[in-house]
Amino acid sequence: MEDKQTLINSEIRKFLSLQEERCLTYTVFNEAHKIYLASTDEKAFFKFSQIVSDVTEDFKRISLSIIEIEKNLRDELNDQVLSSMIRDIQNYEKDKLRLTAQMQIKMKEQNDSPSDELEDSISNLNKSLKDIVDGINKVIETVKYEIDE
Repeated sequence: MEDKQTLINSEIRKFLSLQEERCLTYTVFNEAHKIYLASTDEKAFFKFSQIVSDVTEDFKRISLSIIEIEKNLRDELNDQVLSSMIRDIQNYEKDKLRLTAQMQIKMKEQNDSPSDELEDSISNLNKSLKDIVDGINKVIETVKYEIDE
């Protein structure tokens, strides 16, 4: 039978892999939005809507898998510290997705009818997103440190 630390390390490696997948999904999401904003094609909105639907399913699948890892760490492996860190990341990611969607809406509005107010709003959302990403990265570094011991 595998020892507890080996099982914990395995769960954390699965989590880190899923987190990397989530980052790649954000890249697809953001690139698709840039293409949508730059497009003059009438079908661009429908193409972007399909990508949003696909990305939403990916985010949901990833999140559910990470929640399962967090539960395993907490309930089966009795590692409250790591499960708490993963829960913190999930909360950060929830905020990040909400702010990303708000930002994309503001960017579309700015694209359609530029204004200083929208520009300020986009700038503030960018700062908030940067702060969230910094928070995620700090927690991930701590998680990585925990399995390197």
